Amino acid sequence: MMREGRNLLFFVLLNGAACVVVFNDALIGRSLLAPLDIAPTMFSNYRFAAPGAGDRPVNHYPYDQLTYDLPLQHTVFQAYSRWEIPWWDPFTYGGRPFLADPPLNGTDPVRVFLYHLLPFELAYNWTSVLHFFLNGLGMFVLLRRFGFANWICCSVGLTFEFASFNAFALPHPWLPGSYLYYPFLWALWDAEFAERSRWRVPLAGLLVAGIFYAGNLQSHAYLPIFCLVLLLGYGGFSFAKWRQVLPIVSVSACLGGLLASPMLLSEIELFLLSPRPIGSAFPILGYLGGLASLSAIFPWMLGTFRTLDAGKLFGESGLGFHLFIGCSGFILAILGAMAPRGDRSAEARRRSSLFLLIAYFLIVSTPLRIILYSRTAGLAVMGLIVLAALGLESLRASPVLPRKVGWVLIWSACLVALCANLVGLVIYPAFEPKIHAFVLSYAKAHPHFEAAIALREFQVQNLPNEVTFKNPEVWLRWLGWLALAALFFASSHRRQFWLPAIATLNLIPLLLFCHRFIPHQPVGLWQRLLAGGPLQHQAAALLRDTHERMAEPVVRETDRLFPAELSHLYGIRTLHGYVSLQPKSLLELSSDEQRNYQSQMADLFFEGVEPGSATGVWRTNSATGLVRFQWSGTSPRPFEVVEDGLNTVRLRFAPGAAGELVWTDTQFPGWHATMNAKQAILTPIPPCFSKIAVPPDGGELVLNYRPRFLTLGLALAGLGLAAGLTPFCFPLVNRSAAAPRAL
Repeated sequence: MMREGRNLLFFVLLNGAACVVVFNDALIGRSLLAPLDIAPTMFSNYRFAAPGAGDRPVNHYPYDQLTYDLPLQHTVFQAYSRWEIPWWDPFTYGGRPFLADPPLNGTDPVRVFLYHLLPFELAYNWTSVLHFFLNGLGMFVLLRRFGFANWICCSVGLTFEFASFNAFALPHPWLPGSYLYYPFLWALWDAEFAERSRWRVPLAGLLVAGIFYAGNLQSHAYLPIFCLVLLLGYGGFSFAKWRQVLPIVSVSACLGGLLASPMLLSEIELFLLSPRPIGSAFPILGYLGGLASLSAIFPWMLGTFRTLDAGKLFGESGLGFHLFIGCSGFILAILGAMAPRGDRSAEARRRSSLFLLIAYFLIVSTPLRIILYSRTAGLAVMGLIVLAALGLESLRASPVLPRKVGWVLIWSACLVALCANLVGLVIYPAFEPKIHAFVLSYAKAHPHFEAAIALREFQVQNLPNEVTFKNPEVWLRWLGWLALAALFFASSHRRQFWLPAIATLNLIPLLLFCHRFIPHQPVGLWQRLLAGGPLQHQAAALLRDTHERMAEPVVRETDRLFPAELSHLYGIRTLHGYVSLQPKSLLELSSDEQRNYQSQMADLFFEGVEPGSATGVWRTNSATGLVRFQWSGTSPRPFEVVEDGLNTVRLRFAPGAAGELVWTDTQFPGWHATMNAKQAILTPIPPCFSKIAVPPDGGELVLNYRPRFLTLGLALAGLGLAAGLTPFCFPLVNRSAAAPRAL
């Protein structure tokens, strides 16, 4: 036990050092882990934040992180700082459910804890850092459970932590936030399959609940895939084994589902009540997505985020990097898959790892990808890592290695290096003018593309710097490939020394890529964005604290005053936004319907924007009074809005004639109305409004949002908690007799 503690402490210290290398001054809040330079380089109304930033960002891939995740997390942080649960978003789409929004990650236990502990900038950074750290720690625990040597667990655990998939998932925090629980869950189930314990299944239920709270409806679907894979891997074709493993997996999953019911029910309700457009057609070349994923052995062959990306031909950006765990790491995984069979437990673990890979290739090569997405690569990377550990172990344990394999690796490494450099330095430059002309013609045919023309031109020119030995990551990984090949010619004694060195050499380029890909922007730039420029100040003066709503009938997103969800940073209510699921709102109406409801769309319109220029004019709605609250009655009725928060709106009425108040915010179940502390009825009316009957007496109307199934969800969570604690209240019966044999 003491030795295991020392091993764990050593990995924690090693992991901390790696995090310092990758995240650097973000750990102390001097920079923000967000692509802030996208705003001044690509948004015409945000050049004030960094006038000298140029016309292209360092990394445009995390676009959604700036326009979606960062502003929403700022609102979530402010709400938690007030000890308020942000159930409702009043700032976009005329109002919509907030915490139930699939990609929000607002109930991630790691995030909630840090938001109550640290200032926003540190909390935002450390959420991502801890996602990485805990992913690596979980893999270390899993590999130690599988019995691998400590140096294998350390090197391969860090390889999993800094695999390219985790860097690509940074703009989508629900992915690393939910995936970090899977290695711990696998380790618990593996131990429970071998020997019964009263605490493992309840703890596994907590981990499943963590997956649900940190993820969303998309990532929730990955848990059944993981469960099925482990059942197939450990159960095989044996009915007796299935009887042993199925109850453990199913009880844990059900227990976790019960504990997560308060959020799961809200997410399901939003999914059922939101119009869902059909996904884009599956590209013809998409059926080759699995085959193209094998480029993970040398992913630069499809391009990087700094070049034109050939992976888009298969319907995915950065396809080769989804499974990238280092060149020698990928080869080690192949060797692990081909290693001699071990005992039953080891074979079950290897089968499970292979099935995780097979599941990913099946998804990415078929129209299933439209539903499940290539983000299931996180499961496949987990399988690859376990196989890579098996490959290292087999190389360490084998007395003699076949030199033919070494020669194959040497010649293949040389061939890949020759092709990459020949294409990048000789062949590609000859075609560069034609590619550049194609980019320009494409920009003219697609107006939305014009804002990124400088970025695309840079990508065209930069390909030789990315895919050849001009890029240090390329030649370092190539050296790792060669070093692994040379191992097949070394004696058994020398292999014991060189194997850890090869594992380390495989890790270094991953750290370099993560440090380069993960955005690090000065916190001063964030503060300037938060303060706003002249037009943002003008909007705040006109709209903030006025309870009014604005609309932007602009064609190009990059010319909006508040692109996507950036209105959250300034507390401005808008009709537009960016979200995967939304209930029917004014923005979803047809053009004819919007003209019919023009007087109820917005109080102010920002329009007349010239493409690419920081200009625009304000137009006032011809209707009098507030657009959001409109009186309908025989005579006018004075009222005022005295509170307009995330979940609560309070209006005060003077005495007058009875009538109805038309509320034009998005209608959604869960809103409740009280008039002078007595229940009032909210009646839905077309197209997506509500109306409330107001009596002649003066008083206060309170509108409060609480998810419709929250009470039921809390009751189910209480039931799950009671079920999880039950095993601790009673002794295990015939514990020694009930303990099954190892699989």
